[in-house]
Amino acid sequence: MSPPSLSALADDLLLLAQRANWSRLGDQFSGPNLRFQFTDLVGLLALLLGFVGLVVGLHFALQAAKRNESRQSHTGLLQKLAATHRLTRSEQRLLRKIASQAALASPAEVFVRPELFTAGSSALGDQEAEARRLAKRLFSKG
Repeated sequence: MSPPSLSALADDLLLLAQRANWSRLGDQFSGPNLRFQFTDLVGLLALLLGFVGLVVGLHFALQAAKRNESRQSHTGLLQKLAATHRLTRSEQRLLRKIASQAALASPAEVFVRPELFTAGSSALGDQEAEARRLAKRLFSKG
């Protein structure tokens, strides 16, 4: 084992000389030295506002992501097409029912497949008349 170098001894002595400073490091935060300063309040408020801003920003970012996702999904396309054709909610439900019975990859395909609305290709029961009216509305020319 080699003897300690001169620089290592100097570092140890320097740390020992500053020991008193290190032992009093937390004194300003307790006991009679505890003082509330205006800058503490400003810092706390800035931190709180930053946190609230972060939460609000994340909320809006998540909402925008949800809107974007619904626009790009198959269901979102069906909703946009239904809104474009000014379909009622019951007509939209009927379209979704026809699409699910036909097991379509994209429910929006009902807008380009008139054969799905005929009585032979779907088991709509009491909604057959409504399906025929909807097909006439969607696929008639003019």
